[in-house]
Amino acid sequence: MCNELMINVSDLQEMIQNIVTESVKILLVQISDLSYEIKSLKQLHQLGVSNTDRKVSTEEHQTITNFESDNEDCVSSDSVSSNQTVNREFPKENKATEMKRSGAKKRNKQRKVNKTAARQTIVRGCHDSENQTSSFSAAARRRRAWIYVGRTHTNTTPEDIEKYLQERFSNHNFIVEPLPRREDATSAAFKVGADFLLLDQIYKEENWPRNVIVKKFEFFRHKRTATFAN
Repeated sequence: MCNELMINVSDLQEMIQNIVTESVKILLVQISDLSYEIKSLKQLHQLGVSNTDRKVSTEEHQTITNFESDNEDCVSSDSVSSNQTVNREFPKENKATEMKRSGAKKRNKQRKVNKTAARQTIVRGCHDSENQTSSFSAAARRRRAWIYVGRTHTNTTPEDIEKYLQERFSNHNFIVEPLPRREDATSAAFKVGADFLLLDQIYKEENWPRNVIVKKFEFFRHKRTATFAN
């Protein structure tokens, strides 16, 4: 009886050992298959990445070639599109370039539209016609001095000022223009144009009525800047 039991136990051990051995072999085969599949997948992935890079580089090379050929042919639209394709990683630079080009086109258009006017032709005669019969002649050029005459009576008119000056300085012409005044003004003022040679005589006190102000006429008034106390 004991011998039979020992035989059965040894058989069981042998069977278990055989089963374990077979299982290990199967696992090893499966592991080797998995490793082979993983290796194959890695190779395929590397091949796919290299093909993609090759495709991208080919497209970039083709784009650059097109850009250069378009620049040689002076085709603006194609050159702009190719430049944008090559520099797609730098949108700010592309925008600045477009703004420069648009600004240059705008300036060129303005230059074409806003052309400078032709200079006016001025001719000064030089023919001496004193010994010949002529219907007209040039007037003598006279420099005028403009003076301010103020603090006169409100009833004073430009004719009064002109008559007074012609009595003082005969054989001379004067231009007298009234200056605007306020409604509540208590005096009148005038702008007087006189011969420049009479300037010294005009500024003499004895040639004017008492309390009348005479000074150089300012065409552009200087505004006084207000001062503020601290």
